[in-house]
Formats: sequence, structure tokens, C-alpha cells
Amino acid sequence: MVEAGAFENFAVMVGGASAALTGLLFVSVSLNRDLIVRHPMLRASAAQTLVLLIIPLILCALLLVPDQHRWTLAVELVVTAAVSTLVLLRVQRHAGRDEKSRIADLVDRRETSLLTTMLIVVGAATYWAGHGGGIYWLVPAIILSLVAGVLNAWFFLLGDLPEAES
Repeated sequence: MVEAGAFENFAVMVGGASAALTGLLFVSVSLNRDLIVRHPMLRASAAQTLVLLIIPLILCALLLVPDQHRWTLAVELVVTAAVSTLVLLRVQRHAGRDEKSRIADLVDRRETSLLTTMLIVVGAATYWAGHGGGIYWLVPAIILSLVAGVLNAWFFLLGDLPEAES
């Protein structure tokens, strides 16, 4: 079983990318701020994107903590997945039913968010158990989270937003 320390370079690279992409989100949201504030779906999508871009940052920070016990990291991962799931479900529940673009419809789905957090839980459980893939399960979780977050951020940056209600 590979220990978390073996993921140090991966965690540093992904953590930096996640932080940079989170900054991109703030820029893209600020470019369309007035429109986003008026639409519950857009606010929810921006919040979902923020969570999706922060998840890899948190996971990488946890991987970089030195000399953690296996169970400690596993519990931290499960807590991260649980909190992320609760936040994402709450955000999506308040999204409203505005018309969305095809890109927004593609990434603004519960399945994407829940799959990300389920992969984290599987990674935590198998890491704690000492077999079954361990923290290698975090790799697809991180990739899925970043891709969905980047597509949502791109959606805001392009300004492909529904027209404002009068």
C-alpha cells in the first residue's frame, strides 16, 4: 500500500492548480456579477463551482500533512467528502429552474458532484483498510472535480448566461 507521502509532488501540483483555478472563478464571476446576483441558478452554479475547485485543494492539503496515521487521513477524507456533499446538495436544492446553456447542463448535475465525493470516500475506506486502491481513488475524484469546476468557470467567463429577467 502506497503511503500519502508518495503523493507529495502530485499534491503540490494539483493544490497549486486548484488555487489558481479558484482565482479564475472569482474573476469570471465578477465579470458577470450583476447578472449572477439576479439568478438563483447562476448563484448556485457559482457556489457549486467554488466547492468543486476547493475540494482538490483540501485533499492536497490533507495529503501534505507530514507523519499522519493512516486512520487520521482516512477520517479527514471522509469528513471532507461528507461536508462537500452536504454543501453541494444544499446549493443544488436552491438552484431554481432557470434555463441553462448546454455546458452548464453538462456539469451542473448532482451525479458529477456525488461521484466526486463517493470516490473520496472509497479512497478513504480502502486506504484505511490497507487494500483496494487506497488514495489512488483520489486521482479520479480530483480530476473529475477540476474538470467540472473548470467547465463551470469557463461557462461564466464566456458569458453564456441566460438573459436577465426584467
